Amino acid sequence: MPAVLLATQTPLPQSGTSDYDFTLGPLGAQSLISGIAQTISAPFNENAGRLDVLGRWGGGVYAILTGLAVTEVSGLTVRVGTGLALIDTLVRVTATQDLLLTDATRNHLWISRTGVATFRTDLLAPGTDYLYLGSVLTAAGAYSSDDTSGVMYLRGGLPWRQTADNTVPSDTPSGMISFIHQGQGKLWLWSPILTDYFEIAAGSGTYNVSRYALAPANGTNTLSAENSANTYIDVSAGTASSPWVLELTTTDIPNGLFWIIDNGSSYGARVAKAGSGVAYNVIGPDQIAIFGFDSNEIHKVATTGPRYTSAAISGTYSPAQAQVEADHISISSVGVNTFNLPVVAGMEGGVRWIHASENQSALVVQAAGEGSAERITRLMAGEIQPFVQDGANGQRLGVTRPYTRLVTHEMTTDADYTLTAIEATHWIVEITDTVVTLTGGKNIILPLVGDHSWIVANLTAQILTFKGSSGTGVAVGAGKYAFLYTEGTNVYGPVFP
Repeated sequence: MPAVLLATQTPLPQSGTSDYDFTLGPLGAQSLISGIAQTISAPFNENAGRLDVLGRWGGGVYAILTGLAVTEVSGLTVRVGTGLALIDTLVRVTATQDLLLTDATRNHLWISRTGVATFRTDLLAPGTDYLYLGSVLTAAGAYSSDDTSGVMYLRGGLPWRQTADNTVPSDTPSGMISFIHQGQGKLWLWSPILTDYFEIAAGSGTYNVSRYALAPANGTNTLSAENSANTYIDVSAGTASSPWVLELTTTDIPNGLFWIIDNGSSYGARVAKAGSGVAYNVIGPDQIAIFGFDSNEIHKVATTGPRYTSAAISGTYSPAQAQVEADHISISSVGVNTFNLPVVAGMEGGVRWIHASENQSALVVQAAGEGSAERITRLMAGEIQPFVQDGANGQRLGVTRPYTRLVTHEMTTDADYTLTAIEATHWIVEITDTVVTLTGGKNIILPLVGDHSWIVANLTAQILTFKGSSGTGVAVGAGKYAFLYTEGTNVYGPVFP
């Protein structure tokens, strides 16, 4: 069992009796009576063994010594294993016990001083002289997850328990018992005299992994606070027939908690804090992602998942939904081709990396259905670029590239020149005339592709006008530089000396 609940979400530690009544006989050792029929060595040995255990482990506390693990059987049935415990005296559980739990709630399991297992659905002990064994969460008529938060163990004579608290626990244990409390990377000592916790160690800590099975439906799937405390969300196909939303309730979630979400559904999902109204953390189908919590929002930290590589495309290619929900799309093509990146409902804010893996010419990437030129960009062979979907406006295309490219064109004829598709995708364009072919000013034709810019250098002895197929363009004098851009109809920009 993991430990993902806070101290206030678990029963208080139980404590032993403060007085000893000699008239009732020994509590830990067995009483010897006259007229015993057994061989005298048997009760004496049993008595000696009980006293030995009490002396070695310590009496007067309520804690598990060994065993008593809770395991899933089937449906709502769980099994309490054999083991040793102290419930103000030694308790030996020599046979396993099955319990039929209550559905759709958290069941808290207990063992009595007589060795009988039971459970409740609240945080109260069933009675006096009971030891807490942990909890099991049930859903849809079956076991869902288990948890050992708040279970007291005895190690080296010192009582010890663990919860998911990353700040001082806010519960107030009763009784005259001192114990070590382990939280998320911190240790506290509970003092029954001062009735307070005292921090004794702090470190980076580790997180326990507990599993919650989710079968998503269409629309928004909101997990309760208890279910959201599980650090591994295992998503099955469910009934979702379109992209869906997963909301995590963070009421009792400590800062710095991480979730591992394994999306086994056929559709992408957006993950967000319940009630935040923001759902821009996208996880595609068949992907595993890590999400972190910083008290205000949930953020995607890392993703693993499918990579789609197309065949050599020709003309305009529109991929299927499952392909564009991948984080990395690798495209190979010959010639100037267009890749339509469609708007996918429910994937707003999702980032995808387009890789022009083996292109022999420029790859045009545009949002499917978008006619505005500013939503079109071009990738050269080997370039990788991020694309972000912004909902109703289609794809907001990134303009950064992994490195700056320089292309130099030598004017070989005394005429205007149109940059090739590959030349136009470079950020820096140099025009030279080393053999002095030009006899006068010429036009250098740039593609009117929105959201594109260039640094141009006129290294000739003539005035060059950088323009599109329409518009007046920008005249750049001999030996001068310019920073140019286009909005799709003309070329603009300043010229530098």
